[in-house]
Amino acid sequence: MRVTVGERSKDKLAQMDEDGLSQDGDTNAAESALGLTLRRFSNEEARRMGLREARGLLVTEVEPASPAEGAGIQAGDVLLSLNQRPVNRPEDVARIVEREGKARGAVMAQVIRKGRAFFRPIPVE
Repeated sequence: MRVTVGERSKDKLAQMDEDGLSQDGDTNAAESALGLTLRRFSNEEARRMGLREARGLLVTEVEPASPAEGAGIQAGDVLLSLNQRPVNRPEDVARIVEREGKARGAVMAQVIRKGRAFFRPIPVE
């Protein structure tokens, strides 16, 4: 499963079914504005990245000029948690951003890059 966490145009939203899935299989995360494309990854992929297991979500794309890019998030990073809540499905990210991020104006992302973990605040509009 792959999901883009960011704003969607009205045309894209009109193409979604009642479960929030578009015709191409993306999960509806229209409420979020991080500017990330995320996907789950396998244990084999995790090992190739130097991780013991597949935890979190792989960042496959960061939109230019997005809050995530401004926070220094890069394609290839692994997003482990937001606001100290594990994210293992794209829906987890959308839920945390909607429930907590919008109210607080930001989410705290725990990220792994090249085997090193760090935290970055990402603004949420």
